[in-house]
Amino acid sequence: LKSNREKSQSLDCLLSAWIDLYSRNQSFLVEGIQRLIVNAEVSSAAVYALSIIVNALINVKGIGSGHALFFVRNKLLTLYSSKNAEELLESDVLAVNLLLKANCFER
Repeated sequence: LKSNREKSQSLDCLLSAWIDLYSRNQSFLVEGIQRLIVNAEVSSAAVYALSIIVNALINVKGIGSGHALFFVRNKLLTLYSSKNAEELLESDVLAVNLLLKANCFER
């Protein structure tokens, strides 16, 4: 990290996002990720949309499997995993949430 400024800034960005999330809501220390609870119809529509996106990407890119996550701010609405996809761990979902919160993808 000392020799790579970009990696150092990315780590700083993630840590700042983590500090911001747990200072606003202590449940991040215990649960890691918050779920957004909506009615079944909205949830089903979101899963359906994610399944279309993942399956289209699999067909176009020729990858074997994939995941898609739908966040509303920092809360997970739903996720979709295609057939034969590896298990998505809670730590993976938390890492994606932190990346989104920190806007690290823009760097």
